[in-house]
Amino acid sequence: MIFKTLDDIERKKEEEERKEFKEDLSEDIKEILKKVFPQIKPKKKKKNWFLKSNLIFS
Repeated sequence: MIFKTLDDIERKKEEEERKEFKEDLSEDIKEILKKVFPQIKPKKKKKNWFLKSNLIFS
């Protein structure tokens, strides 16, 4: 009985550590993305010149 509870306690500690690690990692990733993405400008849509030229000539 005692060993089982000790194992349970260890498992719970490990799970908490994993959760904390994942949360820290996700926060780090969010910070990196915030730094990277403001530098990237949104792409402008290219105008389809072929369709426009067909409209003009038709």
